[in-house]
Amino acid sequence: MTAPRRWQVIVVAVGRWLRLAGPATGRRIGPLLSGRTRPVTTVATAVTDGRPVAVAVTGSDDGTVRVWDLTTHRQTGPALTFPHP
Repeated sequence: MTAPRRWQVIVVAVGRWLRLAGPATGRRIGPLLSGRTRPVTTVATAVTDGRPVAVAVTGSDDGTVRVWDLTTHRQTGPALTFPHP
């Protein structure tokens, strides 16, 4: 899913949750994205062909990577699980 060029959002990890905020106001957009058992340690977003893609990928020391749809505020599928070293 590709967002329109004017689509902008700030993605912030807050403990075990992901918070989306509007860049102009800093106010929260939609609900907190939750589902983790440990704090989020990594957040990544993407740009494809010069346009933002409406997903965020999060990692945590709970051994999972999750992909979030930023337009629906939901996880896109099951968490990817990795063993701890």
